Amino acid sequence: PVYIENQTIDEIIDFTSFLETHLISEGIYQVNIKSGITFKKCVFNKPVSAFKKLENGNSVLTAFQANVSFIDCVFLDDVNFRGSSISGRVDFTGSKFNKSTNFEELKCHENAFFNHCVFEAPLRFQNAFFYQKANFMSAEFHDTVSFQNNLFNSELQFSAAKFYKYTDFTLIDS
Repeated sequence: PVYIENQTIDEIIDFTSFLETHLISEGIYQVNIKSGITFKKCVFNKPVSAFKKLENGNSVLTAFQANVSFIDCVFLDDVNFRGSSISGRVDFTGSKFNKSTNFEELKCHENAFFNHCVFEAPLRFQNAFFYQKANFMSAEFHDTVSFQNNLFNSELQFSAAKFYKYTDFTLIDS
């Protein structure tokens, strides 16, 4: 397992480049990460990504086989987990996202925690699937947000959340 605490990360974190990719569908490749990943009280000065669009039009997604946690972290650049599948717990509790954040088509197989998060820039969560609980309690959304066409298979909590701009909850299912 990876555990990093109280660090400033000055390099791009690209989960799609850590391991070999394998074809899962026409034009779609995947990287499988088996270890749990935890960052606590870290600052990311460069992008953090688990999705890559290749020059030839193909895409690379990331499948995390264990927990993914970024607790009380600060993201100063873009964050992109588009198309990721996370088999373990998802925990971004208390994190701050200063730039564009993309969780489109995210699949969370266990509980997902985004409570007390602050999203300063646009947030995209379209077509995400939550198999277990999803918690956005006391989160703040300062720019446009889209949860369009999400499926919440269990409890969903937005208690005390604050939305300051346009928010789209159309076509959600629970």
